[in-house]
Amino acid sequence: MKISLILVFLQLIVININAQKYACRTGEVSFFSTTIQEDIDAKTKEAIIVLDTVTGKVYAKMLIKLFMFKKKLMQDHFNENYLESDKYPYGILDAKIIEPIPYYRDGIYNVSLEGVMEIHGVRKPVKIDAVIEVKEGIISTKTEFMVKLKDYKIDIPKIVIKLIAEEIKVNVSGFFAPFNQRYINLLFVLDKLKFDLQRNTSNQIVY
Repeated sequence: MKISLILVFLQLIVININAQKYACRTGEVSFFSTTIQEDIDAKTKEAIIVLDTVTGKVYAKMLIKLFMFKKKLMQDHFNENYLESDKYPYGILDAKIIEPIPYYRDGIYNVSLEGVMEIHGVRKPVKIDAVIEVKEGIISTKTEFMVKLKDYKIDIPKIVIKLIAEEIKVNVSGFFAPFNQRYINLLFVLDKLKFDLQRNTSNQIVY
């Protein structure tokens, strides 16, 4: 009897250790700019988000070039002139959830994240409100926040300045699954390979 209880206890420890880190490899990130003259929106479903349920650490990383626009010309300007995505390929959030969350219990939890966001090579301290939902063991998140272009030294040419808002609305959402650290590391390696492949493709000369 005692041996059985010890085995059950050890299994719970192993489960707890493995379940500390969760990853979302298909995080959806979209942004929206609205002015009197034009609305601009773009979206990607390839952001990587890592959540540590013990420490509350959240790390998100995405390739800027994976944003898809309705207008190809706007997408080109976005990558080449505004975000300079060859020079600054990633958008990164390194933050921590302030409030404790009972991940063992189904519920919807309003939380705050504090940390650093990096865009266009500029790192800024941020505080973001988000929602964490736990439902039948599945963890998901969603958030909406504003980003000021000048905070990240994103310069818009005067000729199009009336077409792009000074503040951009950003939405992020995703579902998490438990993964070990090796798998998470592999996700980031594959992400780097994506960037290298895209950069090599864009540098090819067509005759």
